Amino acid sequence: MGFAYDYEAGFEEPNNKNAWFAKAITADGTGKRVLEVGCATGYVGEYLVRNLGCEVYGVEYVEVAAEKARERGCYQAVVTGDIQDPATVAGLPEGTFDFVLFGDVLEHLMNPERALQIVKPLLKPGGRVLVCVPSIIHWSLRLRVLRGKFEYTETGPLDRTHVRFFTPRSARELMEGAGLRVVRDGGVVWLPSALYKLPKSARYGLERVAGKAFPNVMYGQVLLDGTPAPEEGAIRSGKSAGAPDGAPSVGIGMS
Repeated sequence: MGFAYDYEAGFEEPNNKNAWFAKAITADGTGKRVLEVGCATGYVGEYLVRNLGCEVYGVEYVEVAAEKARERGCYQAVVTGDIQDPATVAGLPEGTFDFVLFGDVLEHLMNPERALQIVKPLLKPGGRVLVCVPSIIHWSLRLRVLRGKFEYTETGPLDRTHVRFFTPRSARELMEGAGLRVVRDGGVVWLPSALYKLPKSARYGLERVAGKAFPNVMYGQVLLDGTPAPEEGAIRSGKSAGAPDGAPSVGIGMS
């Protein structure tokens, strides 16, 4: 049995969600403890362990993919289960994770807000949740709709297993609704296929310019970095949940 989401990690490409995750994870050093939700066959976790010195745990709904991740021999544990069920993470160490990753996972869940809330207790103080979701308002999808087409596919933004669809604004609202304060945002630019024939240096420059000028149109994936928002009582007393000071933010237009 195959698994549709068995990819190369793509950490070497600057315009890639995994490169963005890696930069966030290593902003103040390597060796972080990471929970990867939707770890698939383990290609991201293996990179984090072998190249960035991380300690990685995984959660995966599909058993055949979870088993492949375990076979890599780099995860501390890979739990098979539904992240929307608190029992799935009941055996994981609470209050110890530096980062929880949701890389193209939330769009597959009926209740993504609940999933975000379930992982919050696993974070250490100042811990972060890194999210990537596809954007339903990318230029290619807008063109499809204008042509009267909205066919589902095996993978991609119109994956037939997607049950939720997001814009940059609604993705941020999801994070905030789950009690997470967004401290950094950005996106992955998807260019017309013909432009991928350009030399890499030219393409990388074009991706940066296009993303900054037209984020709602050019971002095929939305990237968000959040930390648990302070409780109301903590706000009144002047205490904070400990978001990273001066965290950089890539400009992202909201729709």
